[in-house]
Amino acid sequence: MTTKHPIFIVISTFIDGHKTLEGLHNFYRINKKPIELLRSSDEGQYQELIDLFADHKKIIKSDC
Repeated sequence: MTTKHPIFIVISTFIDGHKTLEGLHNFYRINKKPIELLRSSDEGQYQELIDLFADHKKIIKSDC
């Protein structure tokens, strides 16, 4: 098991708390610098986090 980066843990924990696309986009924009820091330190976890954002976006769109 790979240890998750603290940035991944914190951001992924709070993705589900956003129930609108606007809220999710704002959450991404607010956390853009830490997300880029994650990308520079672990590309795999960065991609996993981006996939979580995409999956949550699909969920929000399907609930509309």
